[in-house]
Amino acid sequence: MKKTIIFLITILLFIEKSFALNKYGVGIILGNPIGLSFESNIVNNKKIASSLEFATNFNTAEKYFYFHTDYLMKYYEYIQKKDLTGMLPIFYGFGIKYETYAKNATQNIFGIRIVFGVEYIFNEIPFSIFSMLAPVIDISPEVSLYLSPSFGVRYFFLIFNTKNY
Repeated sequence: MKKTIIFLITILLFIEKSFALNKYGVGIILGNPIGLSFESNIVNNKKIASSLEFATNFNTAEKYFYFHTDYLMKYYEYIQKKDLTGMLPIFYGFGIKYETYAKNATQNIFGIRIVFGVEYIFNEIPFSIFSMLAPVIDISPEVSLYLSPSFGVRYFFLIFNTKNY
């Protein structure tokens, strides 16, 4: 339980820092995981991206919760097409993940992610679509390795900082 609390506090600090910078995106992610997707700018090409999934199987009373957060570096200059009006950055990074299954006994799984992907950022509208592949190493309670492919869409918001007015 202590590890879970420390993990969640660390994630909340990342999220709080990102919201203070006034730019963030919210959307859906499909694949592994399936759920909500968040992205926030840190500085220039550095981003924090997170996903959240939760579910309840009413037949078995089993509950499931998944969360990951990644530190990403995006590079906008590698893929440039004159036909496209938006931007097509590639990105890579690393992150952590936490998932839990609860039925009769709770099982907590912690892991490390290495992320690679591409994103299309529309120029005319505040949307982006993305695709990524993340090798994941679960380190607790037992070691395992698997690939986590996903794609999704996000809508980007701009929040005004009232301290600047």
